[in-house]
Amino acid sequence: KGLCNAARVECHIYTLPWPGNSPDLNPIENVWRVLKQRLRNRNPHGGWSLEQLKEALVDIW
Repeated sequence: KGLCNAARVECHIYTLPWPGNSPDLNPIENVWRVLKQRLRNRNPHGGWSLEQLKEALVDIW
């Protein structure tokens, strides 16, 4: 870590002090949100069988 930090400073590369696990910075969180929304639109009451869920996810994707 120290070597990487030294190299970044030497190359004038600066990072923002944000946590690595911030959902705001993780684009996959938006994908999961859209998938869940579309699943709920297809079947608002849930009750999916595993096979139905697989088919719906493949179709949505």
